[in-house]
Amino acid sequence: HTHWRYHLQLILEGVPPAKPKRKVVDAVAGIDIGPSTVAAASQCGVLLQELGAEVNSIETEIARLDRKMDRQRRANNPDNYDSLGRIKRLKKGERRVWHYSNGYYKTRAKRRTLYAKRKALLKQSHTMLANYLLEHLGNLFFVEKMSIAGLSKRSRKNKTNKKTGRPRSKRRFGKSIQNHAPSQFIDILARKAKACGGDVIRVDPTPLKASQYDHSDNTYKKASLNQRTKMLSNGDKVQRDLYSAFLLSCLDALDTISRSKCSANYSKFKYMHDILIQELRRQKAAGAEFPRCMGI
Repeated sequence: HTHWRYHLQLILEGVPPAKPKRKVVDAVAGIDIGPSTVAAASQCGVLLQELGAEVNSIETEIARLDRKMDRQRRANNPDNYDSLGRIKRLKKGERRVWHYSNGYYKTRAKRRTLYAKRKALLKQSHTMLANYLLEHLGNLFFVEKMSIAGLSKRSRKNKTNKKTGRPRSKRRFGKSIQNHAPSQFIDILARKAKACGGDVIRVDPTPLKASQYDHSDNTYKKASLNQRTKMLSNGDKVQRDLYSAFLLSCLDALDTISRSKCSANYSKFKYMHDILIQELRRQKAAGAEFPRCMGI
């Protein structure tokens, strides 16, 4: 559990083999990205999954070490906490002193190593996902602009739980963004798409309102954030994020949703959508875990 890195340099004679050119699909795709999940849709396929699900086990271990460090810190600094276990407030002119044991420093070094491991694994996961999208869904992607910094900020509103009357936490999506890095994934996808002759185009979400639009009757209907299944006016049920990604794949030259494209491409999307949702539900029945925001 250290930051030592060992490098081995291997030198071979001769001409290195040429790296084969990546085969990409020439198609337009839409991406609906959230703090922890990504949905993508094109006429070549659909995708709905958690970003960087491979790092969840590392995050669990980091949380365990955080609790251990807290216990060690409290054991070595009992005078800095009150009877309820809270850090004491200092009076004017007072200065708080912390004492740390060798065991605390060892635990902190282990956690630092896990942070570095999580960072590397998350970047690898994003790169593999970007390659998959380019090879199976398309090379031109439309995605709504998302303020990552705004989503990570604490809420300014004071809300209370209607059942218990207790104040609700003001935390929003900061931890999910830290653990899944959606902005990093978009940057990696944009870099790889441009290298393959494509691009990632960020569009303004305000005029589009993709999460509210219903192409079957050309209307806009607001829905709460926890409503993950959308009922269209024609009676079809669709996963909300997948449907938003589909709408983004049907933009016209003015970056507005083209209802004619939606009508022409919807039947194929719905067919692929139903197959994917059935497969995800089968995986969940077999023991797989998915974030609640996916609505599986």
